[in-house]
Amino acid sequence: MVAATVIKKHPMMKATEETGHISPVDYIRCIIPPEFQPSEHCNITAKHLTINKTTATEGYTMEAVSAIRSNDVGALRYMLENGHPFDACNANGEYLIHLACRRATPETVEFLVNEAKVKVDVADAMGRTILHDVCWKSFPDLEMMSTVLQLVPPKLLLAGDMRGHTPFDFARKEHWPIWIRYLSDNQEMIQEKLIAQ
Repeated sequence: MVAATVIKKHPMMKATEETGHISPVDYIRCIIPPEFQPSEHCNITAKHLTINKTTATEGYTMEAVSAIRSNDVGALRYMLENGHPFDACNANGEYLIHLACRRATPETVEFLVNEAKVKVDVADAMGRTILHDVCWKSFPDLEMMSTVLQLVPPKLLLAGDMRGHTPFDFARKEHWPIWIRYLSDNQEMIQEKLIAQ
């Protein structure tokens, strides 16, 4: 049951869903109740995530990167069985889970989370979460977004990086109508997850 704080669709939102005249960021601000939104000039990424500014770790190898980019879960599983650590980042603080969300399939992400047990509440040295990486893709990867939204708190949809850019600030403008339709279709799930946390 959704609490009374849930915001119903505003007429402006319905009118713009098809036209794309509203950005996904503004749309999210319309559907997320105010008490779950960061205050102005508040970077919730910095408050809720561990931002890695360290140098590369031993697990961020070309072998792991290649297997992730090629979605070779068999190779990743073999590496895991032989002790390869997957909670690893490069010199820019980008974890392998960041790479998977931007360059791989949901199956690879699910392997990293469910079998390799990597952390998902991470941000790179620029303060970008794995949601930033999903939105950064060259196409609207709705399946990946659905996978990641099951893993992270929805409030991270409004998490700003070090420059204040939220995940959907990286979405291409020509994809806005697709993302807005997606957010509209998943509004209830997003709100219920927020209230349940």
